[in-house]
Amino acid sequence: MREIGRGDRRMLFNQNIISEILRSSFGDKIEAFTDDCVMELDDYELADLFEETIDFAILYVIDEIEVEEYRVEEEGEGQKVSGTLEIMAVVDGFERIEEESEFRDTGTIAFGAGFSFHVEEGVYSDLELEYLY
Repeated sequence: MREIGRGDRRMLFNQNIISEILRSSFGDKIEAFTDDCVMELDDYELADLFEETIDFAILYVIDEIEVEEYRVEEEGEGQKVSGTLEIMAVVDGFERIEEESEFRDTGTIAFGAGFSFHVEEGVYSDLELEYLY
C-alpha cells in the first residue's frame, strides 16, 4: 500500500472496504443483476440446486457478497476499482401446476461476477457487472 500524503484524495482499499462499498452504494444494482442471473437458470442448473422438480426460481435474498480479488488503477482524477466477486444468493424454487405456481424448496447458489466502478473524491459511480459463472 502507498501512503497518502497531504492533499492526496486517493482512497486505500481492501476486500472488506470494497465489499461494503458494493453493498452500500450499489446494492440495488447488484440485486437486479443477481435477479437476472437467477431468472436465467436452466433446467440442468435447477436440477443440481434442488432435490425436487423445479420449473423456475426467484431470488429471495442475497446472503453474502465476497470480493475474491481486486485491483485499483489511477484513472483521471479518480481511481478505477475492478476485480471479481462471488454472490451467494438464496432462491426459492417453484413448480408450475396448471396456471398456478407452487413453492417447492429453497436453495443457495453462488454466482461469480466481474466488477468495476469509479471513485472520485469519495463518490462511487459507474458500476459494471459481468456474469462469470
